[in-house]
Amino acid sequence: MVAFRSCRCPHCFNFITLSIILILIFFPERVTGSVPVNPHVCVIGAGISGATAAFFLSRSSSPSITVFEKQSTVGGRVQVLRLPDTPPIEAGASIIAEENALMKYFVNQFNLTRHQKSFGTMGLWNGSKFVFRTHATKARTMFSLLRRYKLSVPATEKYVHKLLKEYKKLYPKNGVQSKWTPYASVQSLLERADGLFNLTQVSFDSVAKNVFSEQYLKEMVAAITRVNYGQDIYQMNGMSGAVALAGSGQDLWAVQGGNYQVVEKLLDASHTNLNLGVEIEHIAKVDNAYELHSGKKKWMCDAVILATPVELTSMGLPSHIAKKAEANRKFQLTVATFIRGSLNKATFGKDPPAAVLTTDLVDDSFTSVGIVHKSENEKNPIFKVFSRKNLTASDIDRIFEGDAEVLASFPWMAYPQFAPPEHFAGFDLDEHGIFIYTSPSSQRVLLWK
Repeated sequence: MVAFRSCRCPHCFNFITLSIILILIFFPERVTGSVPVNPHVCVIGAGISGATAAFFLSRSSSPSITVFEKQSTVGGRVQVLRLPDTPPIEAGASIIAEENALMKYFVNQFNLTRHQKSFGTMGLWNGSKFVFRTHATKARTMFSLLRRYKLSVPATEKYVHKLLKEYKKLYPKNGVQSKWTPYASVQSLLERADGLFNLTQVSFDSVAKNVFSEQYLKEMVAAITRVNYGQDIYQMNGMSGAVALAGSGQDLWAVQGGNYQVVEKLLDASHTNLNLGVEIEHIAKVDNAYELHSGKKKWMCDAVILATPVELTSMGLPSHIAKKAEANRKFQLTVATFIRGSLNKATFGKDPPAAVLTTDLVDDSFTSVGIVHKSENEKNPIFKVFSRKNLTASDIDRIFEGDAEVLASFPWMAYPQFAPPEHFAGFDLDEHGIFIYTSPSSQRVLLWK
């Protein structure tokens, strides 16, 4: 029922690209009256959002596309950890849900290969002991789930099924490759489905307490929101909490060799002018166009897509645009630390599970820890630890045995700190010229994990 995803939210992949596509659908029609026939479109950010923007824009019109990325590689949070004699390990957006029609389309489009991995059992940790553990067989795990959580188990399946039924209404009926309906905002998009927008306006616990038992909510559901978002059930809005549950099952997969390949393939297929290591510092409006500045360099663009959270940049925007963007959300820091070692038996017992998820309000140094790679040729497996701050030496000593080796650490600002009722800026910030993706506050969990 619940799988440890090595990096968070399989569904957030879906919603980010979905929002970008809906911008692009009406982009050509909105600008043809004021810009050249073949406009120069600038995309700021070469993560999954920017790459998807470039891909669909190149297919729906005839623009010249320039993509800017301040890092030296594309992908954003879709990155891998590379170690000697070890397959690439997903360091950021790691897992994709089966319901993610966009990612399935991309993988098929580029002849990439899907694969599924599981490294064993999972336990729910309350700070001092395991309150629940899965087993080697599905039948035994289901028996234990029903014995402890009773009707909350089938209630979850029913709840998720209803959510996904509504969520599928956001896709074109004839598939993602067909014509999409344009929307001006996340709100208008979500209102297409019954109840989805309303879920963003209320707290998740206020909804969930009417569906699940208190024990199930504080143990299983809390563990899911903490591993997905690094936040507790009381902090979540109803939408983000619901889609976290939708992405907590076993039907999850990744791209063989690394999910980052999807981003690379999208950009390659778009025939973009890619500028790596270039941070756009300022955008100025010049007549009906936009001037982008980075150091002493500048570029003129007929339209701009901001495919990166404005809050996480120091980019200067014209005042009227900055006001519309309302870039005042705080983001949740999630540190992904990769450690080769074995779990501390003094802390977790003689036979700890392969993955440890923490329950409601556990004040420990980590929110989850789980195996992401193991080999018969190596004494110890590699774990990924999620935490809300950098791990100290004493933190690592509590989690692992003394021979643990820290391999790498990635501080991700992956999700906003939720605060329902959520507010969403429109996609179009400046009369058809600057567009923004605004999805995280609703459910950035609708894409990856």
